[in-house]
Amino acid sequence: SLSTLQELVDKNKLSIGCKLNGALRGRVLNLYENAKKACEVEATCVRNLLEDIEKLRKRKYEFQRSNLVGRGELMQMLSQSARTAPLWIGPPDTHPPALVGAIPAFVSMSLKVGMEVAAFIDGIWMLAEVTSVFASSKYEVKDVDDEQKAKYIVRRSRMIPLPRWRADPLRDSHALFPVGAIVLALYPQTTCFYKGVIDQVPVTAADDYLVAFEDSAFPQGYSPPLPVPQRYVLTHKVPKVYKRRAIKK
Repeated sequence: SLSTLQELVDKNKLSIGCKLNGALRGRVLNLYENAKKACEVEATCVRNLLEDIEKLRKRKYEFQRSNLVGRGELMQMLSQSARTAPLWIGPPDTHPPALVGAIPAFVSMSLKVGMEVAAFIDGIWMLAEVTSVFASSKYEVKDVDDEQKAKYIVRRSRMIPLPRWRADPLRDSHALFPVGAIVLALYPQTTCFYKGVIDQVPVTAADDYLVAFEDSAFPQGYSPPLPVPQRYVLTHKVPKVYKRRAIKK
């Protein structure tokens, strides 16, 4: 349909803004509608294929997680998984949803078993996986870097879901953190998130952020910029402090 429409445009030397009359106008409109529908069908097919690819990669990731031998393999797998996270390709003129790049999830959003999150446990933001869902906005999670598979009960307010999709800088640059933004980012070769500042944003969908981490060991108070994949750069959050209720005597 697109090629037929282009041939008609070229043959009649049509240009943007020109007036169409009679049979030519009807034919152009008909070809345009057919081409639009064909593009929409093709786009739907592509999105369905991308969803299937995402499911296959997730199964591969879970299989690799269950057969890890050493910590080095874990670090390599986490890095590869983040850099091959699905790229958000939405319909034209639509805003990306939550969990695309820097767009955070709603605080009220329920988490599901299997989701990876940054969880605030024992004073540290660590990479964890949701293993059970309880009432009163509480979840059971496990530290992905704990061979003993220790589990913790964590409130929803102390958890940050990781992005599901990467944002394309060429299409959705507004879904990326800007230079100078204060973030929580996964320090390279660890499973802990620390406060940092965005030094450089991705130029292409395959690029990482460059993040300068807060570090008093350096004169300026921050480390040299280090690469961090989109999936491991989150909105900075100060965990809520919960006071113990006094026991009435």
